[in-house]
Amino acid sequence: MNALKNKIKSQRGASITFALLLFLVCAIISGVVVVAATAVGGRASKMAEMDQRYYAVNSAAELLRDVLESQTAVVTTGTKTVSTVDQDGNLTKKQKMENGNPVTDDDGNPVYEYEEDVDGNTVLDDDDNPVPVYNTSESDLSPELTVNGTTVDTTNDASLVGLAALKLCDATTENLPTTCQLTITNEGIDDGTKAAMAVNITPMLDTANKTLTLDVTNNDKSKGAYTLRLIFKANITQNENERTTYTAPLPTVGKDGKIIEGKYTRKKTVEKTKVSTIRWKMIDLQTVVAVATATAAPGGGGTP
Repeated sequence: MNALKNKIKSQRGASITFALLLFLVCAIISGVVVVAATAVGGRASKMAEMDQRYYAVNSAAELLRDVLESQTAVVTTGTKTVSTVDQDGNLTKKQKMENGNPVTDDDGNPVYEYEEDVDGNTVLDDDDNPVPVYNTSESDLSPELTVNGTTVDTTNDASLVGLAALKLCDATTENLPTTCQLTITNEGIDDGTKAAMAVNITPMLDTANKTLTLDVTNNDKSKGAYTLRLIFKANITQNENERTTYTAPLPTVGKDGKIIEGKYTRKKTVEKTKVSTIRWKMIDLQTVVAVATATAAPGGGGTP
């Protein structure tokens, strides 16, 4: 120890050289400490940014999973056939009309319409008899949608879940939105008063396999993106129903203007409906993009 003190106090050249060398070593160590501290601070900042993206995306994924798995969509589709039948339940033939009046022959008998082909020729049956046009028409019922028992306006207010349900049942030609946004806070969906982060949701529906895929990505990608892919499978149960109703009978009037006893017509309406109940279950969760900065997302994957 005394030798070291003597070297430091010594005025000879070797001692000065030793002091300068010691100073250089201290300077190098100080520089390394400063650089390391700066690097750690940068990594911490980047990690905080990634934590925000990771939190927002995982919170949204968890919320979407809970919402979809808790919702039951019921889609009702079908057809309605309205016919005019006689007292025996047989379809009545359609009488020709001119200027809003029924057409009759010279003897006062009704003149009926007959089926025609594309060339305007009368269609004949197997016995070469003309095929009449019957008083019947069929139309599709407007699809009805309920989500958790609440009726949804299928033209204006159908949600992502509702649209997916309608598409699975071939009840609409409207496509799913290309993307939609969701804002997440510590307490769920943002009410406009809390600090929040927005995420983009890209839905993809596979009607053949009955799956709905949701890609959830942080909204601000200027500092990198983090994406989770949620895959849901639809469980569909269907019931078919048929309901027939009749109007009050209308008496048949003869050529003499008198009611024909025992003959009448009435409207017959047949509604055939198919009720599809759709429930979603998440079957897979994938990390599509976990490259945002030089650091990886904390925690990895896993079910939210």
